[in-house]
Amino acid sequence: MRKLKSGIDGFLGLAGLAGIIIMTVSVVLRYCFKLSLSWSDEFLRTLCIYVYFIGSAMMCAEGGLMRLELLDDSLKKKGRVGAYRTVVKIQRLIETVCFGAFSFQMVQMTIGLVGQTSTTSTTPAWVSPLGCAIGMVLMTLISTSKLFFEKSELETAD
Repeated sequence: MRKLKSGIDGFLGLAGLAGIIIMTVSVVLRYCFKLSLSWSDEFLRTLCIYVYFIGSAMMCAEGGLMRLELLDDSLKKKGRVGAYRTVVKIQRLIETVCFGAFSFQMVQMTIGLVGQTSTTSTTPAWVSPLGCAIGMVLMTLISTSKLFFEKSELETAD
């Protein structure tokens, strides 16, 4: 799992660097030389989709996604370990179901676009939504793993 995370982090870093370089070259060519890279806008848009959704999956793995913690904090302060564990399990179950539903929809959408091209270029239409589908499937796998295998911080403290 560590190697996978390291590989994904490397991909995200290289994708960010590639995006910066392509955007800079595109702007310089457009405004200094009056030349345009016709493919750069669509490439950057697609790259942004991949980085956003795969990066969100990595945030999910690290516990960095934003959520409402009022109930969690209240139960922790009151020392209600059993209630806290139940709330965490329910939250993780809801996460898993929602991410799974989104994954299913994105995979179906991506498959439905096979054979079509984008409206702005000859790029296959399934390339952009595939980034979202990959990210959503990763989030589903991560949340499922957390639901069944990861202990909450109060469980590890006991």
